[in-house]
Amino acid sequence: MEIIDHPADIGFKVVGSSLEETYRNAGKALYSLLVTSPKRDSDTELNLEIRSEDLLSLTYDYLEQLLILFETDCFVPNKIHIGLKEEEEGYLMHVRLEGFTVNLVEAELNYKIKAVTYHQMEVEPCDKGWYIKVILDI
Repeated sequence: MEIIDHPADIGFKVVGSSLEETYRNAGKALYSLLVTSPKRDSDTELNLEIRSEDLLSLTYDYLEQLLILFETDCFVPNKIHIGLKEEEEGYLMHVRLEGFTVNLVEAELNYKIKAVTYHQMEVEPCDKGWYIKVILDI
């Protein structure tokens, strides 16, 4: 993971050998920017299904769902499992999260992320497989 310094924003770049691995790494990168939490065993499993017309929309929708889970439920995953299928109308992503609800008093909050943005977002093949670049509004 590479942190991207940007005025009034923060971002990251991640790579993976497959799109699924790259999305898993993007989810981990988002959470690493949100919180440094004490290590705990997973006690909750959540499943998400995300449909999007293209890879940029899929990236936005996926990260936005993870951000909402953190903001509304203080949920932090230990493991992120991604299943991805290309369909006629776009992409279907199945996400299984294994994690826990973090106590914000015990956790170290890193950045207050307001939103995922499309600004300079990239999802592209690369020599290592795929990379994703995202800028977040803080």
